[in-house]
Amino acid sequence: MHASKLFKRLISLDEALNILLSNIKEIQDSEEVDLLNAGDRILAEDIYSPIDVPPFDRAEMDGYAVRAEDTFGASENNPVKLKLIGYVRIGESARIRINEKQAVAIDTGAMIPSGANAVVPLEFTEKEGDCIFVYKSVFPGENVQFAGSDIEKGELVLMKGEILDFQALGLLASIGIKRVRVKRKPRIALFVTGNELIEPGEELSKGKIYDVNTYTVSCLIRKHGGEVVFCKKLPDSLECIQEALEKALGTADLIICTGGSSVGYSDLLRDAIKSFPDSAILVHGIQVKPGKPVLIGKIQDKIILGLPGHPTSAVIATRNLLIPSLKKMLGAIHYEEKITGILLRSVYGTRGRRTFKTAILKKEKGRSILIPLPARSSSVLTFGRANVIFSIGELQEKIEENSEIEASYFTRKWADIIIAGSWDKKFETVIKALWKRGIRAYFIKTGNSIAKTMLKTGEADIVSISCLPEDEINCEVKIRRKIVCTKAREKIQTVAARRDSALIKIARKYASKILPVGTDSAALNAVMNGRADVAIIPKYVAEQHNVDYEEIGEEILCCVGKDRKHTKQVITELKRIVT
Repeated sequence: MHASKLFKRLISLDEALNILLSNIKEIQDSEEVDLLNAGDRILAEDIYSPIDVPPFDRAEMDGYAVRAEDTFGASENNPVKLKLIGYVRIGESARIRINEKQAVAIDTGAMIPSGANAVVPLEFTEKEGDCIFVYKSVFPGENVQFAGSDIEKGELVLMKGEILDFQALGLLASIGIKRVRVKRKPRIALFVTGNELIEPGEELSKGKIYDVNTYTVSCLIRKHGGEVVFCKKLPDSLECIQEALEKALGTADLIICTGGSSVGYSDLLRDAIKSFPDSAILVHGIQVKPGKPVLIGKIQDKIILGLPGHPTSAVIATRNLLIPSLKKMLGAIHYEEKITGILLRSVYGTRGRRTFKTAILKKEKGRSILIPLPARSSSVLTFGRANVIFSIGELQEKIEENSEIEASYFTRKWADIIIAGSWDKKFETVIKALWKRGIRAYFIKTGNSIAKTMLKTGEADIVSISCLPEDEINCEVKIRRKIVCTKAREKIQTVAARRDSALIKIARKYASKILPVGTDSAALNAVMNGRADVAIIPKYVAEQHNVDYEEIGEEILCCVGKDRKHTKQVITELKRIVT
């Protein structure tokens, strides 16, 4: 049974997308909505202006409406005298006509009276009784916005398929349109599978994790014009998945399922789809990383899109496949906002698979720098901190350092300053203080080696290097903290400690067998799950987890920074907190 579900043939992302979109139909239904409720909807018709904008010639500044030819030759030494015959206020009809050597006072935006063809700014005039003196000549049309100069009657203003953002709504309001016809939102059924999933807020028991995909994928569906009509968490049960599909087929335009799309024993989506009559598996497995286990199936005329269960994989697959599907259903114009940036160190791909990398975008001296994040598909922080995404081609092994590449925006937030290395709670205080000042600071947790590399390449502005007192280095700020050993078992054989840190050196004093792990919490977890006998961790970690410990030494986080914008503010804030 397991062998029958193996990926038969992996296809490229482009091929999978073509197959998917060729089976997606554009929704023909539309509805009329008030302009106040039309934000972010997709326009269902071309819009032509029923009026000229502006609808009349109007003044571009406060001053006097005149015949331009009456001002020719005017100067500070030779002013022109004109008779003042009235005043046109903004919002009223100009029921007055200007003849030779006459002028009318006028507000910015007010209607130009008949006979006038220019406006003399107020600052170039002087009023004396019922006359004005003009000290500067104007040419015909100067300081006048003519009728239809912005939008002409009958002009195409917006096209079918455009998103009604604030700019589009402003255009519609300017031509007097109160209600507009938009596409009906695609009805999406979202099922999230996995026996391991529990709801946020529930107590986290062993073997369980919190459901992430319900919230990330449903948010992206709504953001890109869809409506989630079913949203349900399902166990890894063939019967439950079949029942959910049966319910969704009658109402939803598109069915999305995260998890269950791979080839493991608990991955049952393929079998569930095939159990329906008139069904087909169109795609199973694509040449991407992360996100290989994508499944595209069909029951009658409904598409079922199976996305990977890992959070980062699910988000990337949503971006690559689901969002274009929503745009096709809405008949919307689909584009991605791109940015060009510099990679300051090499990144590696996987030959034969298109590799997607998330990154933090940092602006520096007029350049856009991309700082790649860890590529683990199960990592929440990978997409939680990222603001751009880029890819390495199937036939490309790596992108060389200092390469200029094109990336797509995840969000419009970029980083002003990057701190990397060993984490401490004091950095939280610093980052919060910086954000309050409008300085976007991000921390990337790494070992000593990568932190030093990031400082050398310029990816990081400040790094936090883990040292023992006897090995401390010259630096701007030193964060000193107590190191503890968890309560020892009778016989110590294996010691867990954070890899690429000074704690490994301490661990070697306790046993010859060392279990290097990625984080201090992982070291503690190794003890709790019987993979290590003791853990060497900072005191605050032991206190957070309420475990018994013995103080055994001190770790120093040496903070080293480059001389860059905002760096001094970080160092100053750290010094204040440390002292």
